[in-house]
Amino acid sequence: MKTKLFLFICLSALALYGFTAALARGGDLPLSSKNPTGTRVMPVIQNQAQASSGRFLVDNCQGMQPRELASCRNAMQAPIVVPARFDQTLGEIKPATTLVEAVRQSTARFKNVDEAQAAGYGLFHGCVSGPQEGAMGIHFVNGDLVGDGVLDPMHPEALLYEFKNGQMQLTGVEYVVIAEAWDANNDAPPVLMGQLLQYAGSPNRYGIPAFYELHVWAWNNNPLGTFVDWNPKVSCDSYTAEDATHGASH
Repeated sequence: MKTKLFLFICLSALALYGFTAALARGGDLPLSSKNPTGTRVMPVIQNQAQASSGRFLVDNCQGMQPRELASCRNAMQAPIVVPARFDQTLGEIKPATTLVEAVRQSTARFKNVDEAQAAGYGLFHGCVSGPQEGAMGIHFVNGDLVGDGVLDPMHPEALLYEFKNGQMQLTGVEYVVIAEAWDANNDAPPVLMGQLLQYAGSPNRYGIPAFYELHVWAWNNNPLGTFVDWNPKVSCDSYTAEDATHGASH
C-alpha cells in the first residue's frame, strides 16, 4: 500500500512539473524563479503549496522507509512555478512604478477622444506650437481637476493630442495645478512621482493664473526628454479652424 502511494505521489509530481514546464515553453520562459530574464515563482501559489505540504507530509509520508520518505518530501515541497505572463489570470495587479506607466494605465482609453469628452475633458484654445520649434499640440482639459488644488498621477488635468492623418492621436498628458491653490496648502513646489513640476507665471499666453505644470510624453516619444514641454516630433501644421470646430468627433 505504501509503495503504491509513493508511486502515485511521484507520478503526480512529475505530471505537475511537466505541466508547468509546458506553460513555460509556450512563453519561452525558463523554469527558474531566480533567472535574470524575469521568470519568478508566484508568491500566492508558492505559499499555498508550502503551507499545505506540511499537512500532506504528516498525512501521507509518515511511516515510509528513509529512501521513500526523502523522495516524498522532495516531491511535495517543490515550489509551483508559474510564468509571470499569467499574473493577470491569477488576479495579480502590478501598480505603476513610474509616471509614464501611470499615464499609460490611466489614459489608454482616451486614445478615443470621445471617451475623453465623456470623462469631462474639453478642447482648450487651439493647437499650441513652440516659440522656436516643436509643439505641445491640442489640449483637452478637465476644468474640475485643474481647480481642485491637488495632483493625482492617475488623473491628469489635460490630455495632449496631435491632429494627424485626419484624426486626433493621443501623445501625452499635462499635469496642472494653480500655483496659488497649491502654495496655500504646501510649503514646497509640487513633485509628482519624483518629477518636479515647472512654474509658469501670469500673465501668460493661456490666459490663466500662474500655475505649476508637467508634460509627460507617454504615447509619443520626445527626443528632447519625456518631461520636456515642447516636442519636436509634434506639429500643428495639419490642424485648422475647421478641425477646431469639428475635430473633437474624430
